[in-house]
Amino acid sequence: MSEAVSSGSVVTQKELMEDYGAGNGRKGALPAAVVFCETADDVVGLTKWARENGRKILPVSSAPPHESAVVQKEGYVVCDLSRMKRIVRADRRNRVALAEVGVTFEELDGALERVGLRAMTPLAPRTGKSVVASYLDRTPTLVPRAQWDLSDPLLCTEVIMGSGKLFRTGCSSGPGTLEEQWATGQAQKNPMGPSAFDFFRIVQGSRGSMGIVTWASMKCELRPRVHELLMLPSDDLAPLIRIVYGIAHARWGEECLILDSNNLTRLTGVPGMPAFALLVGVAGFDYRPEQRVSYQKRGIEGIISSEGARVSRSIAGVGGRRMLQVITSPSDPYWKGSPAEHADVYFLTTMNRAPDFVSVIDETCKKEKFDRAQVGLYLQPQLGGRVTHFEATVFAPREEADRMTRALAEAAAAKGAYFSRPAGNWDDLAYRDKPLLVETFRRTKKIFDPDGVMNPDVLFCKEVV
Repeated sequence: MSEAVSSGSVVTQKELMEDYGAGNGRKGALPAAVVFCETADDVVGLTKWARENGRKILPVSSAPPHESAVVQKEGYVVCDLSRMKRIVRADRRNRVALAEVGVTFEELDGALERVGLRAMTPLAPRTGKSVVASYLDRTPTLVPRAQWDLSDPLLCTEVIMGSGKLFRTGCSSGPGTLEEQWATGQAQKNPMGPSAFDFFRIVQGSRGSMGIVTWASMKCELRPRVHELLMLPSDDLAPLIRIVYGIAHARWGEECLILDSNNLTRLTGVPGMPAFALLVGVAGFDYRPEQRVSYQKRGIEGIISSEGARVSRSIAGVGGRRMLQVITSPSDPYWKGSPAEHADVYFLTTMNRAPDFVSVIDETCKKEKFDRAQVGLYLQPQLGGRVTHFEATVFAPREEADRMTRALAEAAAAKGAYFSRPAGNWDDLAYRDKPLLVETFRRTKKIFDPDGVMNPDVLFCKEVV
């Protein structure tokens, strides 16, 4: 194995491998080894070695503790990509960056700040979280106005398939090397291709079961010159939903999300939060930033006043500036706690149906005799407000949290929840009653990973029909 990975290192010490296996509330097994790959050639070499020796590969790119990237069964080798830290390009003109898979949000943001850009971030990601891994998992970002496809902000990628072949997606596939493309003004901004084949959609969301991505280009946005956060607390979710639709229709604002009191308290560390709060960012950029902020604030406040509500300068003593910093910056320690202390269930719906699913949460907690106050809710409009990411976090010891997320997922599925990002102990719900989908996935994997070396047990771990 060491010969197959020329520049990387191979680790077999048990105490170092425990970060990738069972423990800390996770179920699984220890890997046979952990390989720290530092180049694409290392990944190619490891993949070919795994094919020849009948091993399976689990790709990991974020810093520990790992929650979903955990070895499920024996016979795995972990491909740790966290040392691949090059930020290859930050292009302000085209608002795009190209970075290796080990780059974290805090590292990317520091590089983008120097050229007047910012990354599209999820809600308070944990310190050490890989940007590329987050985008590959389609983790929702905070600015629905800037999202045109659920794949955004992911663009082009470099992928090593299960066959050991290196492949580039989108316009990065050529003709020419990256340097030759840059010389002609290209910026790896178009994710479609090569030809009429959107190959990146096979890799995105596959949880490392189709191939290993070594770098990706990603959409960025201009860094604001003026940036404010409007906060609207409410005891009722319904008026906040109507306000979100009004803001989305006008295409105003930047960040836009709804949090409940539990999540607000855990994010800020401040008790006494309202039942729900709508948070809307307003920003001005290079030209007349104050004027842009002023007219958008007037418009948004007009929508809010039509519901008989008013913007609050602070919520439970937390002002807009601090709240904006909290939701957009990596959190250390992670605001949800360790993997042993929580579990998530999330799905897609529309914003107008959110109250129905809140009722599902309430009823399921009552049925399961679980404390409703230990469940936090996060509603994130996506695609300019046309769809909503609904996320419930159960804060409890992992075994109890897993029991509750399964119950919540089953209840939500019965109400029409769409599980576009299967994960956790409820991942089989995405494939239930979809035999054609399952068969298509299996055939696709056989094409790109003929020997099944790429994290095969993450797909269809349970019997699906």
